[in-house]
Amino acid sequence: MTQSDTPSLEDLHAQAHASAHVSSWGPGSPSAGEVSLPRRVARWFHRALLRATGVREQLNALQSRLDHLAAQQSRHSGDVLRLMDAWLGEHHTRMAALQAAVDQLTRNIQVLNQEHIERGEQLHHIWESLERMHGLIQDEAPMIARFTPFFEQSRGEEGGVADQQRMYLESFSGKRSVVDLGCGRGEFLELLRAEGIGAEGVDLDPALCAQARAKGLTVHEGDILAWLAEQPSESRDGVFCAQVIEHLPIPTVDRMVGEIARVLRPDGRLIVETLNPSNLNIFMGPFWADPAHRRPIHPWTLSVICQSWGFMENKVVYSGLPPEEFRIHALDTDALPQEQRPLAEGINRELSKINDSLYGPGQFAVISRRGRPEELIPPGEKTGG
Repeated sequence: MTQSDTPSLEDLHAQAHASAHVSSWGPGSPSAGEVSLPRRVARWFHRALLRATGVREQLNALQSRLDHLAAQQSRHSGDVLRLMDAWLGEHHTRMAALQAAVDQLTRNIQVLNQEHIERGEQLHHIWESLERMHGLIQDEAPMIARFTPFFEQSRGEEGGVADQQRMYLESFSGKRSVVDLGCGRGEFLELLRAEGIGAEGVDLDPALCAQARAKGLTVHEGDILAWLAEQPSESRDGVFCAQVIEHLPIPTVDRMVGEIARVLRPDGRLIVETLNPSNLNIFMGPFWADPAHRRPIHPWTLSVICQSWGFMENKVVYSGLPPEEFRIHALDTDALPQEQRPLAEGINRELSKINDSLYGPGQFAVISRRGRPEELIPPGEKTGG
């Protein structure tokens, strides 16, 4: 029998069902009420076929379920693989970027290390220069201490100094707390006291401080910058500083003006007076005669320093004109023939320039006002224009 001749489970089921309804199997069949053996076998076979059919249906359902789970697993595995591929790709990209950043950082560190070495060498040279300068200053200190009485003699009588500084009083009108930095013998402090303006002074020289205190003036002995650093912000409404900054390096002057800006209240007044470098005559006498002088400072430079620290107006005023007899007198053009007057007028113009350069004002001052917050330009911003 071939496979195609083999009956299916459905065919066997139908045959068993038909056999179960046969009443007898020929002569000698059982009597009524008895079930013949063939029928019992047919029924048993029928029940077995029914159970087999149920099992097959369950197996088919199970196979369908397994096929469905396998399809889901395949799709899930594909999604996982795709996600892993994307993650690995992104990971490789990030690793490449991180490696590039590490390489760049390594190069930057190498550059910074080289700059550090170069800066170290520069600082070493600067330190050596500072040590030499410190040695020079230490060598100068005893000499300057011995010279101080002679410097005070050359400064002039106290009354003469007071007359010269009287012109600055108007700027401190209405102020209540003014400090004189480098007050010396206290000439300006006395002028302020006479006007009813509260004032105190600071000076490094103990002998000068003693002279000022003998007049009943409030004077602090010590370094100007150190004293300023100890003062509360916006605690004064006026600062006067005359004939001090020519003794200081420019960076120190800048620091001093910055501290003054911090200590002054808005609208507080600052006056800084020094020798006038536009008058060449000072270099032939007053400036280099004092070994404590470091360098002159130009009016424009001092004005810019004040402006950079938030001071407004920064007006430059000159004073201390020498006596008229020191100046070169102009030619009297009226006494000359008409044809010689143009030449004489030209000579007079040149003489005026020489007089201004040699016999001009001996000192200048920058008069400034501490700016109010709304007037100040934040650092880094530019003005319009």
